[in-house]
Amino acid sequence: MNRVVERAHFRMDGIESLIVDPVAKAWAYAIVGGLIAILLLSPAFFMIFASKQIEEIDQAAHEAQVGGGAARK
Repeated sequence: MNRVVERAHFRMDGIESLIVDPVAKAWAYAIVGGLIAILLLSPAFFMIFASKQIEEIDQAAHEAQVGGGAARK
């Protein structure tokens, strides 16, 4: 019974740890970087690229309210 428990226990020694450890760290950094990009850069890009569209929508709404008489001419 003791031998089965020892075989079931998994340890990374030698070459496995030299390969898997850096890969795991790289994946961890990639995941964290992706989350940072989603949470911080996406709203910033939205504000940069959507600000012109928002201004156009606001301007059209303002013209519809104020310049309503011009459309009737």
